[in-house]
Amino acid sequence: MIRQRDTYIYCTSCKTKLLQEDGYKQCPKCDKQYFFNARPTISLLLTNSKNEVLLTKRAREPFKDWWDLPGGFVEEGETLEQAVERELKEETNLTVTDLKYLGSIPKTTISTVKLSQS
Repeated sequence: MIRQRDTYIYCTSCKTKLLQEDGYKQCPKCDKQYFFNARPTISLLLTNSKNEVLLTKRAREPFKDWWDLPGGFVEEGETLEQAVERELKEETNLTVTDLKYLGSIPKTTISTVKLSQS
């Protein structure tokens, strides 16, 4: 059986040979990480009383320094709500008090966007 992780030898961005890390591969040149696990993720759309949306600036590749919604992987044994609460605390040190489930988007990748500064 051919596993997806075995087919990735070189970085898709800079063509440098990838290093095997604990549970993922990483490019030593551009720091891009490759994960080969089918794990659910969550994103949080958090607004304030002025309907402003909270964005976080990505600290790592892919899309380092781009703006994104807070979110991340759901850990084993964790509900989606618990994952939202944990990720928000980890990324912003905020605590959510009125959580409302908006929906899911299966088999879809929503891209991070780069906002230009004027």
